[in-house]
Formats: sequence, C-alpha cells, structure tokens
Amino acid sequence: MEPYVAGRLAVGAVALACLAHAASVGVKTLRYFRLRSSAEGQLALERYAELGATTAKVGAVALAVALPSSALTADRLAPSLRGAMCGWGVVHADRWGSASMTSTVLAALLGLVVLQLHALDRRTRGLALVRPLASLALLGALVAAVDLALAWRWLAGLDFSVVASCCSSGVDEAGGAARFAEPGPRALVAALALALGGATIALGGLLSRRPSRGLARGAGVLALLALPALLTAIALVVAPHVYEVPHHRCPYCLLRADAWFLGYGLFGAALVGVGSALALGLASLIAPADEPDVVGAFARAGGARTAAALGVALSLGALPVVRYLALSGGASLGP
Repeated sequence: MEPYVAGRLAVGAVALACLAHAASVGVKTLRYFRLRSSAEGQLALERYAELGATTAKVGAVALAVALPSSALTADRLAPSLRGAMCGWGVVHADRWGSASMTSTVLAALLGLVVLQLHALDRRTRGLALVRPLASLALLGALVAAVDLALAWRWLAGLDFSVVASCCSSGVDEAGGAARFAEPGPRALVAALALALGGATIALGGLLSRRPSRGLARGAGVLALLALPALLTAIALVVAPHVYEVPHHRCPYCLLRADAWFLGYGLFGAALVGVGSALALGLASLIAPADEPDVVGAFARAGGARTAAALGVALSLGALPVVRYLALSGGASLGP
C-alpha cells in the first residue's frame, strides 16, 4: 500500500472511531439527559458527555484534515499512474474517485462547523447545547462512515498497471469546454462568485461589529450559495488564467508547484470562510437566549473569521487574473 493511501485511510479511520464514540455518548444523552435535573445519574451523564465532546472534537479535526490528505494523495500518486499528469487522473482513474472527493469536502465542512460549535459550548455557562451537539455527533459519525467507505473504494480500487487519462482529455477537450471558455460565461461565473462571496464578507464584517441572530442566519445562507459559485469560478476562471490557456479548467493542477501551490490556500480559505459562516447560522438557531454576551462574542469572532477567510480566497483567486491582464496589456483570455 502506498504511504499516502495508508495515511488517508488512517485519518478516515480516526475520524470514524472518534465520532462513533461521540455518537454512542450522544444516543445516551438524547435518551436520558434532562436539562433541569440534578440527580446523581444526571451528573454522571454530564461528565460522560464531556468525554464525548472531546472525542467529537478530535474526530472533527480528522474530518477537516481528510480533505488536504485526499488532495495530497491524489497529487502525489499522479507520477505512479501512467497518463495521470495531476490529481485529476488519479481521482478519475476509478469510478468512486469523484464521489469520494465530494464527500470529503462535505465532511471537512461539517468538521469545521462542529469545532466552532463546541467552542461556543465551552463559552456558555449552561448546558443548553448538550442535546444539539449530541445530534450533531450522530450526523458526524454517519458522514465519517460514508466518507471512509468511499475513500476505501476509490483508493483500494486504483490500478497502477493501466494508463489513466489526464485532465486534457477529461476537462480541456470535454464537450462543453469551448462554450465555458468563452469570455461571456466566464465573466458571469466570476461575477456570481464575487457577488455572493462579497455579500458574505460584508455580512461577516457587520457581524463582527453588530452581532445579531438574523445577520448570522443570513451569513449562513449566503455561504451555502457562495460555495458552489466559488468552486465553479476556481475551475472556470482561476485555473485558465494561471496556465494562460482558456480550456485548461483543471482545479487539481492548482495544487502543483508550477501553479505556486495556489490551490491549497485558495480551497482552504474558501472552506474555512464558508464553514465559519455555516457555524454562525447554526449557532443562531441553537444558542441559548439567556446568554447574549457569550453568543455576541461568538458571533463577532465568527464574523471576523468569515470575512477574513473569504477575503483571502477572493484575493488569491483574483491574483492570477490580474497578473494575466497586466502581462497581456488588458487582453481577454479568449478561447
């Protein structure tokens, strides 16, 4: 087994083991926990819930780490798979690769949300978040199990004796490549990503100054809309301008040295910003109403983090476009 494959599966196994334990604690919490009870058994359950929260946080970190681990695995295995010039060939060498990467992105988002909600729970003086976090642990265990299963099907199914396809056959020469590479659609995608990303940044900045549950929910909804727009813009706008080829729409190539490893910072900042906004939205629904100071402090920190992370993502995405325009004298990247 390749070391990167073993590492990726080990990360998934740690996430599943920790979140499975947290889920087992969560089941008992949902069945027996009573917020206003002070019985001896209830106090023991509270201590047990604290242990479950610790394992849930470790599992959430593992879920977040699984995404760069999958990306690094795909990139580093490319030279071992004939015909695979980048991570695209490794991911699409098996029919489970795309499903695995998608599930890992969603799992990483969930991990970021879980970590921030547990940070809110540490700040609260009461136990109002015990039951919501127990429910979230059950969801986390399910997501971790699905993600590990898909990662196993993908990585264990790789055949290093065959010739894989590179991104030029899967993206560059795809049926609709010319249509998407035209300036009009590309400008529309860029404008949508800038509008949704900018609106989320604005709400995050406003939350950092004037926290409110309504603004937090708005930031969460905008982040959900902004995520697909940002990922699409990375493929259709950023990647072609990095390589100065209108049909080169491969996001995996952005993880390579000749692309300045731009993909790691770009994808990472976007996911951190979206995850922070989603945590704000969920917190506005489950946070205790009798602790406005704690909730306000969480919203201010989360809003600032959302604005900063998405600001970095948009800046990194704009950098190759500005560079190309400067070098070309303002000429558009035509088909």
